[in-house]
Amino acid sequence: MVQLEIAATDPRTGALLGTPLTTTLEVDSGADVSVIDDGLAPALGIDLASCATTGVAGVGGELVNVPTASLKMLLLGRWLDVPVLFIKDKLLLGREVAFDALYIAFLHKDGFLLAAGCP
Repeated sequence: MVQLEIAATDPRTGALLGTPLTTTLEVDSGADVSVIDDGLAPALGIDLASCATTGVAGVGGELVNVPTASLKMLLLGRWLDVPVLFIKDKLLLGREVAFDALYIAFLHKDGFLLAAGCP
């Protein structure tokens, strides 16, 4: 688990859309993309109905279209543009972008994660 700040900005102007939020995400080295609970979108200033969608495999392998966007995430003192999927009741930090910016070590049996920013 990692606690971080997330925010949404207008891709054209860079202006803040809503209120930055501090939340806790489960670090998931098996997830390609980060996932944010769709219930957080309104506070971040994101209209899910106007977001692009992408297909993801749901339970049983069925393809489900979910909203996607790029959010700002404050990881170890650096703001990163991280692509996210919006899915109900899920908070995962996936590999794309986030893992590229970090050195990460997992001690699986102890449930411990050590992360440091890349230069």
